[in-house]
Amino acid sequence: MPNFNRITNSTHSYLPPGLLQETLLTLELLFPPVGDVKSRRIINTEVTRHNLDPSFLQPFQSRSLEHQTPEDAKRPADVKDLYKKFPFWAVRLQNLWEEADNPSPLTYIGKLTDRNKSPRFTYWCTVVGITIAIMFGVMSSLLGALQVWISYCSWMGDPGIRGCSLAA
Repeated sequence: MPNFNRITNSTHSYLPPGLLQETLLTLELLFPPVGDVKSRRIINTEVTRHNLDPSFLQPFQSRSLEHQTPEDAKRPADVKDLYKKFPFWAVRLQNLWEEADNPSPLTYIGKLTDRNKSPRFTYWCTVVGITIAIMFGVMSSLLGALQVWISYCSWMGDPGIRGCSLAA
């Protein structure tokens, strides 16, 4: 297994110091080591099917199992930790993080609903819904009162009662 822990900074380097180490840590963050049997079987099948480099089958680890600080053992919990831990790749990692938290819609209906996520749209949908509910409530109350009146007139059986002659 290759050991990438001993990265030396050369005085003739064109890259900032720590960029390579952070790149390897970023790769480990995005592609964690695979340990279960099913995943290993999928990787073995893909390597043999597509004639890929067999070094894909070897576990890759960019740092030793010991951590420099106790905070180093945790993954970034928020965007501030992300920028502190990965200063070179933080912007791109934040874009990936936001896309994972709130994926972009792919279908037309998804894009339509994503466009209408504002609180103002939600407010107007609520107003329209409540208005429709009130209208149906008033109509059902009026219809219920009419049914009670018609049944009362039928029960009394006297068309001489005021308003019952309309029911017949």
